[in-house]
Amino acid sequence: MVYILGKHNSLLNQFLSELRDEHIQLDRYRFRKNLERLGEIFAYEISKKLEYEQKGVTTPLGVANVFVLSQHPVLSTIFRAGLPLHQGMLNFFDHADNAFVSAYRKYHKNQKFDIRIEYASSPDLDGRILILSDVMLATGASIVLAYRELLHMGNPKHTHIVAAVASAEGVEYIKKNLPSTKVTLWVGAVDDELTAQSYIVPGLFMTKFLIIENIKISLESIRSHMLRSILTVLIIAFGIMALVGILTAIDSIKYSLTDSFAMMGANTFTIRNREIIIRMGGGGNDAKRFRSITIDEATTFKEEFKIPASVSVYTYGTNSATLKFESEKTDPNVPVIGSDEGYLITSGLEIEKGRNFNVNEVHFGNNVTIIGSEVAKRLFKSNVDPIDKIISIGPGKYKVIGVLKEKGSSIGASDRLAVVPLTNVRQYFSRANMNYTINVMTSRAEDTEAAIGEATGLFRVIRKDKLGEVDTFGIAKSDLIADTLISMMSYVTMAATFIGLITLLGAAIGLMNIMLVSVTERTREIGIRKAMGATSITIRNQFFVEAIVIGQIGGLLGIVLGILIGNILSLSIGSAFIVPWLWILLGVVLCFIVAIISGIIPANKAARLDPIDALRYE
Repeated sequence: MVYILGKHNSLLNQFLSELRDEHIQLDRYRFRKNLERLGEIFAYEISKKLEYEQKGVTTPLGVANVFVLSQHPVLSTIFRAGLPLHQGMLNFFDHADNAFVSAYRKYHKNQKFDIRIEYASSPDLDGRILILSDVMLATGASIVLAYRELLHMGNPKHTHIVAAVASAEGVEYIKKNLPSTKVTLWVGAVDDELTAQSYIVPGLFMTKFLIIENIKISLESIRSHMLRSILTVLIIAFGIMALVGILTAIDSIKYSLTDSFAMMGANTFTIRNREIIIRMGGGGNDAKRFRSITIDEATTFKEEFKIPASVSVYTYGTNSATLKFESEKTDPNVPVIGSDEGYLITSGLEIEKGRNFNVNEVHFGNNVTIIGSEVAKRLFKSNVDPIDKIISIGPGKYKVIGVLKEKGSSIGASDRLAVVPLTNVRQYFSRANMNYTINVMTSRAEDTEAAIGEATGLFRVIRKDKLGEVDTFGIAKSDLIADTLISMMSYVTMAATFIGLITLLGAAIGLMNIMLVSVTERTREIGIRKAMGATSITIRNQFFVEAIVIGQIGGLLGIVLGILIGNILSLSIGSAFIVPWLWILLGVVLCFIVAIISGIIPANKAARLDPIDALRYE
């Protein structure tokens, strides 16, 4: 079935005549608005052929029985010319689903072409009413291809094909290639002059060429005022460079902090006899200290803590030991830690050579030690293997059974230390009120908070803390310091952003000045373009594009420089090379905003110029 709505007198014919009028086609807003109006008329006519069902609606006067669509249709269009027509129908079928088909012409050397479907997107079409629209139906090939492509999404109950203007050839092609029982064709008018090479409505195809033309004009303007354009680009680039560079440097510092503390794991916490307070500057209260944690309390906790976790106990024997091997010795600043066999695991330390303590060595307090990489390098020269060598730690002799993997100069590094069994430290480095520390590493990171709550309750019982009194110990997660320092750096980030925005404000002023000067210099050119049919919107868009092009060139340069400067700092502190995608996106967006703000006044000034006055300008 074919319906040609233009055969009957209605307002549709007025819209169709304006659609084909060469002069009205120059006003793209009116042109597209007419397409939208046509879509509304088509939607109304098609709605008469759809199925309805009765429904009770509650009104202030009671229940009224009305007829509503039994099923909402699926509206589909062929990109991109059909979008205004699609929008018009969507104004009526506002509960409809949407589908889209992207098609293009593949031209050959002899000017012949094939219609190619690029992609299609649609909901399930099984049993649905499909309305497929395109502004012009020249040969009908694109409609048929789109219909067949949509059949992959399901088998519609019925399809209504809509075209504002069609050729007789296109109508016959649809009737021949699509099933008449399942397809209805709706057209506004049939024009014999419409062919695959001759468009009744060329305005549909002007948008892409106007954008390309505006970009070309913008680049030509930039080249003709090279020095001025370079200075403006550099102003924008320095603003973006300051912003991206500082923020990249801050990200690298955050990465370094996180990496330094990540070795202890996000599922680890520590129990000490003091509060953990991190502050910057001289303000705030000092951390509270409580009585020492005894070996019995620490051991009881390790035995009675039932949540799946690794628990270790350690203490510091001394912080000023001198280690010796033959004629080599260290400075008297090596910490000696007494620990059990679980300390290396809960502290995030790894063994590069040798092995960890075994249970017997910890129980009997054997004279064995695991040393840090810095200590190993200091004592063992000429590639001597430290394993099984006997060294002196203070007055005692110890056998080296392991060397820790190097951690570098990051925060919390452990390259200069010696670890011995816990019982050994109690024997040879004993002192009054010796204090012990407990490390707990849960099996899963998500169990950490629950484990901290359990540990708090258990240790209050062990420490005999009375109900209502504060804890006589402190518990801190291993990543507390990193999180605290990173949160404090938010103020630095805010300051850096403020500095970059001030620089960008100066760039925006400079860019606006250049664009205003450009409008003045090109007044006569604007008059000529308007006399040849360019609309105010076209002129305004031209200057908008020019401002955006300058802004994006400056932004791209600034982003590259900012990444380089930020990563110079990153590499200097031993952090990894960072590509700050968030700050890159921010830089692009900010440059676009700067260009829009800087270009809006000059663009509007150019758009408002009277063509006669502009032509007279000298």
